[in-house]
Amino acid sequence: MKACATATKGGKPYPVLFPSKDKHGGYVDKNTCSQSFVCDFGGCALAASAPQTSIVNVGEPTAPRVRDLTDQGFIKAENGWKSPELLHFDPWKKGDFGSAGDVSEDLVDPAFVIDTTRCAP
Repeated sequence: MKACATATKGGKPYPVLFPSKDKHGGYVDKNTCSQSFVCDFGGCALAASAPQTSIVNVGEPTAPRVRDLTDQGFIKAENGWKSPELLHFDPWKKGDFGSAGDVSEDLVDPAFVIDTTRCAP
């Protein structure tokens, strides 16, 4: 099995993913990405610099930490969000977030859900 591609950040190698532009494809190998119909043929490349991203703990269904994507700085009109129904959206509330579907279902990984009905009293 071929190892994924790496880039250097802070003097250390880290794994990279080649995402397809405006699509959902993601590849660990640049050549595979560039030859795929999911990506723009030949359009896969590393960004000039690593994006400044942060991970946000949105909480859990019974203990949410994010309840309003606009008030908490994620979905704001000044950042290009134009659909009013997406502003002030509660990601834990059942319902579609635009065409992304019900994102509340994506916030819980079933691998980490504990079935408390099977716990001893």
